[in-house]
Amino acid sequence: MNHEQKIIRELTAFFEISRELASSPDLDSALEHILGIMDTQLNLHRGAILLLKGDSNELMTELAYGMSEEEKKKGRFKIGEGITGTVLSTGLPIIVPDIGAEPRFLNRTGARKGVGRKKMAFIAVPLIFQGKKLGVLSADCDMSEGERDLEEDKRVLSIIGSTIGQAVLLRQKFSEENQRLIDETHRLEHALKDRYTIDGWIGRSKVMNQIAESVYQVAASRATVLIQGESGTGKEVIAKAIHFLSPRAKNPFIQINCAAIPETLLESQLFGHEKGAFTGAHIARPGKFEAADTGTIFLDEIGEITPAVQVKLLRVLQERSVERIGGSRVIPVDVRIIAATNRNLEEMIRRNLFREDLYYRLNVVPLFLPPLRQRKEDVPLLVGHFLERSNR
Repeated sequence: MNHEQKIIRELTAFFEISRELASSPDLDSALEHILGIMDTQLNLHRGAILLLKGDSNELMTELAYGMSEEEKKKGRFKIGEGITGTVLSTGLPIIVPDIGAEPRFLNRTGARKGVGRKKMAFIAVPLIFQGKKLGVLSADCDMSEGERDLEEDKRVLSIIGSTIGQAVLLRQKFSEENQRLIDETHRLEHALKDRYTIDGWIGRSKVMNQIAESVYQVAASRATVLIQGESGTGKEVIAKAIHFLSPRAKNPFIQINCAAIPETLLESQLFGHEKGAFTGAHIARPGKFEAADTGTIFLDEIGEITPAVQVKLLRVLQERSVERIGGSRVIPVDVRIIAATNRNLEEMIRRNLFREDLYYRLNVVPLFLPPLRQRKEDVPLLVGHFLERSNR
């Protein structure tokens, strides 16, 4: 292969590597394909990516081409240990022209037993991006394949390593930000739990005390709840109180207003859709039920859903699973359902606007919230509460 052909081969490989990182939603899958490109197009065999794990002082093999899972598990090095550990500690690449003659080459994975007496070179480059040491990229060069310029191979591997380092650092930053958001969510959940403690409710009327007692009781169970009452009576507050006082309090609370979403989109929002399920469905998306798994879903304005959605919702309640639009896979969900409405569902049943079987599935624990005009003894408490807030 002449120099021009080699340049074309390298540029083609770089293009495919960049395309793989840009198009794949899963970084590990993209990196596996990149190691395959290194092997088949650049003759850089047994490519391996080793990363520092958290705050540990140890490199662990994250991905490796042509190695078994058992061999990958053995590929662990402390910083400064062997060739691989030295590359990370110094931040400089190392070329080993003949691994059989290099005492620092540990061959800890045992992956090279099948090479026989072939002369095998080894190149390792650091994965560094924005000054942060992330890990090491390494590969073997079979010297029996013909004359090789190991300095050129090192240059190529360093370019690939720089690209991989950027992707790995972005994933780490995303993971850290995601964990920060999870921690913040937990903090807010604790704050909400304090806020929705029933003892702090504004209202001391007999009916409000009865509702508070019911909320405490139902929160400890897994029962489906149907909250009925006029607009402005606090149905959303009750739903959140039930969730944040329940064993599911640390898990998702997903709320959806069924009246605020067009009929054509509501099914997709609730149950999700697969890629290509309809025009504009360029990627698969999970629905609200999947998002609420292990937690609670609050279906506000349940009386507004169409008969077609009612059928699918009934199936979820019966089977505790969903099927995305355009898909056939049954996805189990562990979701507590709280529904709310300001409509008279029993009257809607008589007019064939709401399914009777769905109503009884939802109405396991009924809660009715009376309007303020029916509990006038709570008016002074509410007035005092709002005056106190306005004076803060």
